[in-house]
Amino acid sequence: MADGNPAAGLVVVGEAPSAADLETGRPFSGPAGQLLDRMLAAIGRDRGSAYLTLLCPRLPHPGPPPDDAIAADLALTLEHLRLVAPRAVLVLGAIPARSLLGRSEPIAALRGTWCELDLGDVRVPALPTFNPAYLLRRPDAKRAAWADLLALKARLGG
Repeated sequence: MADGNPAAGLVVVGEAPSAADLETGRPFSGPAGQLLDRMLAAIGRDRGSAYLTLLCPRLPHPGPPPDDAIAADLALTLEHLRLVAPRAVLVLGAIPARSLLGRSEPIAALRGTWCELDLGDVRVPALPTFNPAYLLRRPDAKRAAWADLLALKARLGG
């Protein structure tokens, strides 16, 4: 389950499919996806200039992925990212940050801190931030997410 342009240089990784994602077959299809589209637009990007994918793309139901689903999909997701060869990765939420970056801090403490995503033969800069679904529930966190997006834009040179 992916959407956008795999050659864009920017990969956005979310957690798992929402109910809307499962209906459409595209990640970030529901209200959180609409917010993500607005977030990308605010830094001059869209789905054509980014590549959106999920940590657990094969999860057959909405909701946070259980540990066994993460374990089952992690190698697939890392290989997917390696093949796409991004210049930077925006990691949305605590579960993808913990799983992809090996970080245990709460997302509120980790967000905005550039990390390295180890893809085996290459390390890619990765920026954890809040998941748009979280921002819909906690609009007070949007200011911090905006700072993260500006840092991403600067890192990508645009």
